[in-house]
Amino acid sequence: MGISSDAITGLIGVVIGSGTTGGFQLWMTHRSERRDCDAAIVLVRADLVHARALIEGADRDPKAWRVVAPPYVTTTVWESYRNTLARDPRINLGILNGAYISILGIQSMIPLGTPDPNFVPQALDALSQAIEHLDQHRVRRRLLPRRPGRPTGGDIEQAEAG
Repeated sequence: MGISSDAITGLIGVVIGSGTTGGFQLWMTHRSERRDCDAAIVLVRADLVHARALIEGADRDPKAWRVVAPPYVTTTVWESYRNTLARDPRINLGILNGAYISILGIQSMIPLGTPDPNFVPQALDALSQAIEHLDQHRVRRRLLPRRPGRPTGGDIEQAEAG
């Protein structure tokens, strides 16, 4: 009693079907995680740029240090997206942690008056390093569908270069 060709054909169909389904699910999961990480990079970068701008402004005008305190500068975005960024092997969390620790360090000094003038340049340097690191991995493609008349990232980069 041998194995019929119909049974072998059916078995091959099941193996190919399950492999295709599993591969598609794996690809969709990876794609979804990558998009989540790309969005997190954009949001965390914007948060760091905002914090750096406020700290630079306050460094020039000592009366402005109150705008570096919460709710103007927070670590909420970082806390929300830290786990998402941790899944991306391109991201160096040590650099980003350093930037947010610098923000917290400055905020802890504000109630005492103005932050230590020796610490502020170090904090700004940590923020700049984190922004540059995220710039290396920033999204180069559209996250949203293109609307007519709306420039894409490539259009903007060409305009800046030329």
